Amino acid sequence: MTSTSPGTDEDKALDAALEETTPILAESLQRAEQQRRRQRRLLLGGVIMLGLAASIITIAVIGAGQPDGARPTDKPGTPDARIGAVAESEGLAEEGWQLWSDGKYDQASRVFAKAITLDPQSANLWNGLGWSLFHTGERDKAADAFEQALLLQEAHLAALNGMGQIAFANRDYKTAKDWFLKAENAPAAQYSLVSAYLLLGEYEPAATLSEELLKALPEDSQDESIQSQRAWMSQLHAAAALGELPSDLRSKIEPPEPKHGNVAAAEGLSQKGWALWGERKWRAAELAFLEALELDPDLANAHNGLGWALITQGQPARAQKHLERCIELEPDHGGAINGLALSLKNQGKIDQAIEIWEELYRQSPQPHAGAVNLARTYVEQGRYEDAVPILEQLIEANPGVTEYQQLLDQARGTGGVDEKAASNPLDNGGFERGTKGWIIGSNSGRIKLAPDRQEKTEGKQSLRITKTGGVPIDIVRIDAEGLIPGQTVEVSASIKAEKVGNAWMKFFVWDAAGDDLVSDVDVARIHGTHGWRTIKKRFTVPEGTQRAAVQFWMILDGTLWIDDVRIEPVD
Repeated sequence: MTSTSPGTDEDKALDAALEETTPILAESLQRAEQQRRRQRRLLLGGVIMLGLAASIITIAVIGAGQPDGARPTDKPGTPDARIGAVAESEGLAEEGWQLWSDGKYDQASRVFAKAITLDPQSANLWNGLGWSLFHTGERDKAADAFEQALLLQEAHLAALNGMGQIAFANRDYKTAKDWFLKAENAPAAQYSLVSAYLLLGEYEPAATLSEELLKALPEDSQDESIQSQRAWMSQLHAAAALGELPSDLRSKIEPPEPKHGNVAAAEGLSQKGWALWGERKWRAAELAFLEALELDPDLANAHNGLGWALITQGQPARAQKHLERCIELEPDHGGAINGLALSLKNQGKIDQAIEIWEELYRQSPQPHAGAVNLARTYVEQGRYEDAVPILEQLIEANPGVTEYQQLLDQARGTGGVDEKAASNPLDNGGFERGTKGWIIGSNSGRIKLAPDRQEKTEGKQSLRITKTGGVPIDIVRIDAEGLIPGQTVEVSASIKAEKVGNAWMKFFVWDAAGDDLVSDVDVARIHGTHGWRTIKKRFTVPEGTQRAAVQFWMILDGTLWIDDVRIEPVD
């Protein structure tokens, strides 16, 4: 499966905000599971209502033959017993998919296998077993399970996609393409089909398909997963339209070389270690990671896992060594960076820990596990003003977590930080709360955003945007509502630039249908190198205005600082 940022199993166990199951795949599998449940309910309801004979129930629900590999009870039983077996398999299926979505693939495979003994004629149970085995790295067994699902249901989209993903992971792109084409109505397969086309050098169909997929993703959606999908597909579409697959993009979509022998065994042990870690069996997890490192001393995944297993057992000094080794092998490993900071904090090295967390948050100002630890530590150290914007961001992303609200109340009550302190009509126009309220559209995948406390015109920080390379365009925007038609407003911002090739500040206004009501949306063009300047332009709010947005477009490379963004009425 391709994605913008390939993840690892431990990220799922440590921090669901940093790494989650591919939304498109999860949605596809969830739809298949819901359809299965509806079919089973109809089938069982019909059996009960019509009072079919036991022999007919046996054929309809269980089936006369048994597929290879299944071990059903084989007991004749009563109709009620057979209905009960199918109902029990339903419950096991729900449990299996929950384990799968939590990244506990080894446990999920065992649950699906048990469910199959109760209902071996369910294509969806075989499909669940296939996906669980695929994620534990047992591709041959996964292929067997998918094939069994397809024998039972020829057009099972998730199983067709699964066969394609196995071929793709094995770098057999031609076979993968054929499977993905058969699963033409499965969104996850279509996304991977674009990558297969590119790797095969078939740019024209890649361009056509990627364009269709982009049209299906709303440009103005505030859903982060949709934004991420759109940004990724924009990269693929740009390469397809150009007729060339850049090496950096190839490295993102091309699966790693298949691993054999000790390396494959080490990865299996590492996955086992994370499964044990997720079950809170710290010592057993530690032993599994140690065994993995004996087979492959350079397995970053196992070093990270061993570090976390040692942290949870109160051995931060030992943990530090393995986490540092993981970062040597994979410098951008967010889970290991977070763990390293925590191991330092647990050794009393608070300042060093804060520095690491702050840098992690600057690189990725999102509600991840490192941000949680940073906010906690800020509150513990009495740095309440620093903690507030991070906690607000965490609460917005996870409104049900009471700890975050308690920490925020403590920070405001003790630190005297007023939630509405800013006088700016645009909420967070001065970036005092990081990027809260701002929407990031990274189409190129080459922009980095970070708060900057050194360069600013008001408050405690500005936003620094750095981009390398050229098009496609990257957009950072904030929406505004409640503008009064007929009123004149001044749109302004403080800007600093360093070697900016081409950038723009723009002001868009839309009606209820989403049509743009302003013909000249440009506030100012930004290019070259200059110190802080205030750029501004007046607009009359058109009749029919429903919403507006201030946008900053980074077209080419350079570094741009933004502060004090405003929309203010003019007397």
